[in-house]
Amino acid sequence: MIPKFIVIHYVEAYSFLSLQKRLLRNSYCYRKNRGVAQW
Repeated sequence: MIPKFIVIHYVEAYSFLSLQKRLLRNSYCYRKNRGVAQW
């Protein structure tokens, strides 16, 4: 059996990474749509 805290840690790390990726993608699309001149 897998210890519960390892599973919780893995899920938290995975969700954090996916959230970071989504934020990076959103900021990149936002910059591309608004134009680099505004930044």
